[in-house]
Amino acid sequence: MAHRTQLYLDDAQYDYLKHLAEVEKKSIAQIIREWIEEKKDGREIKRFHADSFMKTRGLFDSGAPDMAAHFDEYLYGNPATDKRS
Repeated sequence: MAHRTQLYLDDAQYDYLKHLAEVEKKSIAQIIREWIEEKKDGREIKRFHADSFMKTRGLFDSGAPDMAAHFDEYLYGNPATDKRS
């Protein structure tokens, strides 16, 4: 669902966007939407790198080259071969 909105730009901002739209053969609205997505994506990446848990990446080495593929087995054991149950 799209939402219509209105914003006010000074002459320099409008002229810049109008010129950029002509050069890139896009609408001003499309350029603004793309900028919003780029900014949003950048903030998500910053938030990801600022996360305390994510900062621990690479600090530990399991020694298991297939850890990603068999994470649950390493963490919880393999119910088919685990005799503790």
